[in-house]
Amino acid sequence: MRGKTLGAAIKLIIFALVTIVATALLGVVVSNRTFGSTHTYKADFSDVTDLISGSDVRMAGVRVGTVGSIKSMSEDGNNFAQVSFTVDSDVPMTTTTQVKVQYLNLVGQRYLDLVETPGPDQTTQNPDDVIPETRTAPAVDLTALFNGFKPLFRALSPGDVNQFALEIIKTLQGEGGTVQDLLQQTASLTNTVAQRDAAIGQVIDNLLTVLSTVQKRDSGLSETISQLQRLVTGLAGDRDAISASLVNINDLATSTAKLLTGIRPVLPGDLRNLTALAKVLNDTKDDVNKKENALAAFLQREPAKLNRIIRTGSYGGYFNFWLCSLGITGLPAALEPSASESPSCPAVTQ
Repeated sequence: MRGKTLGAAIKLIIFALVTIVATALLGVVVSNRTFGSTHTYKADFSDVTDLISGSDVRMAGVRVGTVGSIKSMSEDGNNFAQVSFTVDSDVPMTTTTQVKVQYLNLVGQRYLDLVETPGPDQTTQNPDDVIPETRTAPAVDLTALFNGFKPLFRALSPGDVNQFALEIIKTLQGEGGTVQDLLQQTASLTNTVAQRDAAIGQVIDNLLTVLSTVQKRDSGLSETISQLQRLVTGLAGDRDAISASLVNINDLATSTAKLLTGIRPVLPGDLRNLTALAKVLNDTKDDVNKKENALAAFLQREPAKLNRIIRTGSYGGYFNFWLCSLGITGLPAALEPSASESPSCPAVTQ
């Protein structure tokens, strides 16, 4: 009984040791840790999307290091990412080594790939020197790649694509159709794309025509821009005067509003009286010519009368008058001077 217990204990101990060793190895593999001596390098990238701390660093497909920290940096208005990574000390790193971000699998994991490109100025990479962006490359942007196929996808109708796919399936399954039918479908598909290519070519030709027209009007466009620049400069120079004029315009608007507020109560009555006055002036006839309007006749005769009055007052600040006739109630006859005494008086008719 005692022997069986000892044997079970030994088996348990062996199982525990194997489990611990396997777990430790699994932890080392998962954590991507290395136990040899390493060198730490830094590299600047324009884009390190989906690259995380702990990702692999590989050279020729062999894991030689681990990605450390990833920091966002900015210098002279330029934003970039700085990646710190370790490389085994026995792996040569030179000043011509390219550092690229690559896809590790379809899930989207990334890793750093070290690519050696020999050159005339090749020297050992100093760990204290940061690898510039000229020697780094981000991963391929799959979104931009697929967006590049959008014009092709738009040129294909869904029916053509479905028919093409159906013919491929039938040919591969051996259920019908021939390779010739498949080629005919492919030819039809390429012809459709070629027709769209002609339309694209026409668009490019039209764009060239527009650009040629703009080039011919280059001098006029430049002059227009220059005139606009001078106008804006002049307005900027007169901004103080413009600002002051706006204040004056505001004061004028305020005064006008107050004036209209004051005259508004009496304005309807004034308009009614003005209408009545205009009607009276229009209906009043001249005493001499009964068919002529009195105001019109007055305006026609008034300039001549004013000229005579001005001539009469040209001798000084007074007027000369001639007494041509005087009648007094109670006297048998009026006093009338003779023509020799008063040449300006009209002749008296007895």
